[in-house]
Amino acid sequence: ALLKLQPDVPLFHGVSERSKVWMSHGDRVVKLPGGYRSIASTDDLEVAAFADGDDKRFGVQFHPESVLTPEGKKMLSNWLNATP
Repeated sequence: ALLKLQPDVPLFHGVSERSKVWMSHGDRVVKLPGGYRSIASTDDLEVAAFADGDDKRFGVQFHPESVLTPEGKKMLSNWLNATP
């Protein structure tokens, strides 16, 4: 799938605006918890990734650890640097 990223999200610093990711399941987020927002979508999913208001907690609906997600290592590195 191709992610459509929201601007200025620490998880995606240095990641292409339309990054290719591997999604291997049909799960979907129907409603985000209070204080969370969508930070990425795809043509099929309104919420492909989400974050809390402080950009300290993230959730993704794809596999950043997979070689089929070319910029996944960058996302994981960003996550490690963004969390306390």
